[in-house]
Amino acid sequence: MDDQFQTIIKPVETSLRIKASKFIGYAVPVETPDRFKEILQLRAKEYHDATHHCWAYRIILDENVDHASSDAGEPSGTAGKPILLAIEGRDLVNVGVIVTRYFGGTKLGTGGLARAYANCTDLTLDAAKIITEIITTKITCQFPYDYTNIVMRTVDRYNGTVISSYYDKDADLTISLPRSQIDSFKKELSNACRGNIQFTNHNI
Repeated sequence: MDDQFQTIIKPVETSLRIKASKFIGYAVPVETPDRFKEILQLRAKEYHDATHHCWAYRIILDENVDHASSDAGEPSGTAGKPILLAIEGRDLVNVGVIVTRYFGGTKLGTGGLARAYANCTDLTLDAAKIITEIITTKITCQFPYDYTNIVMRTVDRYNGTVISSYYDKDADLTISLPRSQIDSFKKELSNACRGNIQFTNHNI
C-alpha cells in the first residue's frame, strides 16, 4: 500500500431516529483489533440497555488493510456490511465504527435496516475530521563521526526526522523516514559513506 492514508483525528458521535428506532454512531481512530474490541466493550457497557451494537473496522496490519464487521444480532448483512462499506467508500483506514441501536417497536425490514446503518455511519463520518497520515519506518544508522554532515543532509533531503542521537568517536542516529524511501536512503548513504555505515530497521 501507499505511504499515505486517510484516517480520522479523534472520536466522534452522532445519532438519528428512523421510525422510532434510535441509532447512535460512534467513529474512533484505532490501530489494532484488540484496541477496537476494548472500545466496543466500553460502548456496550455504556449503552447496556441498547438492542444491538453493530460494528466494522479497517486497520493497517503488516502493510495490509485488515477489516472485520459484525451484525451483532441483526439479520445477516444488514448492519456490519453497510457500516464497513461506508468506511471503505471514503477510503479510510485505522478507523472503527460502532452503531448502537435502540429498537423502537417498528420493524424496518432488511433493506430499511441496511440503509439505516449506512446512513448513520455516513452521518458520523461526515462529522469526523479527516487527516492524512504517512506510514514511516524507524531506522538506526551507525557511522564514523566525520560523516555526520553527509548523513544529516541526506536525512533532510528524504524528509526524515531524527528521533534520537548519540555522538562519540562514532555517531548513532535513529531516524524516522517514509517507508517507501528506506531502500534508496540506505543505498545513497552507503555510497556516500563508502560503506562505513550500518543500518538497523525497526517498524513503528
